[in-house]
Amino acid sequence: MNGAIVKSAVTARVAVDVWVDVQCSWCYLNKRRLDAAIAEAGVPVDVRYHFFQLGPDAPDRIDKERFLREERGMDEATLRQGQAHLNRLGSEYGISYDWDRMLPTNSRRAHRLLSWAQEEGRRSEMLDRAFRAYFTEGADLADPDTLARLAADAGLDASLARAVVESDERDDSLERDRAEALRLGLTGVPLIVIAQRYGLSGAQSVEALTGILRRAASEAAHG
Repeated sequence: MNGAIVKSAVTARVAVDVWVDVQCSWCYLNKRRLDAAIAEAGVPVDVRYHFFQLGPDAPDRIDKERFLREERGMDEATLRQGQAHLNRLGSEYGISYDWDRMLPTNSRRAHRLLSWAQEEGRRSEMLDRAFRAYFTEGADLADPDTLARLAADAGLDASLARAVVESDERDDSLERDRAEALRLGLTGVPLIVIAQRYGLSGAQSVEALTGILRRAASEAAHG
């Protein structure tokens, strides 16, 4: 009996579901914090990313200033204040936001690529690469050539990646991700659901995430 209890404690895994948009600045920070929390918590986890487009009907080319002013409802002062705040937070995790270089676009092709990368076991590498490309390098995430290059950087086959982003085969899966998020009451990202029980909206601290991961692991081991 004691042996069975020990085995349960060792093998119990915590399910972590995360909804993101690759063009969401807080999602980038949240991923780095979640990665740090998983390392700190020292418990086994199964992470699954789901992709939620904030602008599913957006064109491939967007006027950035108009987008920020009209879609996000930000005046210049509020925008710059928020950017400075994120610069400070991001620097703690090696994130360098280059706000002037960013190219807002329709992120559907990028999300097709991320969905495929997850199935290929390169989820974290591809998401990190896409975030850095958008927020630091000013990459066009609607461009198939750019996405194929980023996929190669993340250890994936560039020709297969290009075929993925140019096909609508994964769109049904992306719509299911969106529908599930809306069912959960999501209106924005990031969202983390731990052990199908703890829902955390917005960027969370490493300390908060670590505590909930450990609590969920303990509950799974003794439940």
